[in-house]
Amino acid sequence: MINKWKSIIIAISLCSLSAEISLGNDALYKAVQDQNAEMVQSELAAGADANYFKKGAFTALGMAAYKGDAEIAKLLIDAGADVNQPVRPGSEDRPLSLAAVSSRDAADLIALLIESGAETEFESGEWVMTPLQLAIMNHRTDHALAFITAGVDLNAPDKVGDPSLHGAIYQRNEKVVRALLENGVDPAVLNNDGLNAFQFSKKWERESFALPLLKEYHPEFCGSNPCDIE
Repeated sequence: MINKWKSIIIAISLCSLSAEISLGNDALYKAVQDQNAEMVQSELAAGADANYFKKGAFTALGMAAYKGDAEIAKLLIDAGADVNQPVRPGSEDRPLSLAAVSSRDAADLIALLIESGAETEFESGEWVMTPLQLAIMNHRTDHALAFITAGVDLNAPDKVGDPSLHGAIYQRNEKVVRALLENGVDPAVLNNDGLNAFQFSKKWERESFALPLLKEYHPEFCGSNPCDIE
């Protein structure tokens, strides 16, 4: 009989502990969502899981990335949050891809994630893009520049083989085009249609924007590479 009651007490204690942990994790997530760094720190100190996933939403670090909050992201990372964990089960997105498209200023967050070991060449989204490409195609210039400064692969292709330079030309983003060219990106790289950057700009009627920039950095390009569309 004593063993029976001991078992019941242990079971009740475990249920109570599980409920406390769940409440702590939910409180952590809400603090991240509210961008309350002090509360995040408090909940982590109390034992909340830095890798907690909120059903129907994101992981705690995923939410911090969505908010573009470098301060809270650092608290989570220091507490053991996995910078490469998908932001929800079955998702291709990770904190870095959410940071890339965040509507907030997330340049510092992007640098933090990369410094903390975030992989930069994974692909996600309908067009299977790297975080750099996502930043470019979502008009997040400062975010794209942060990736370029961090030394990510500038020639990685998306679903249709377009590297970052093609995307920056398509979006008519002079700052990013210049940054890519200044950091050694190769305009001769071909997409799946066999078009280099010069040809791509003509196909999408971006010549007046792109050709002066491309010729500024590669004045002899058309002497040894095709620049017209067949």
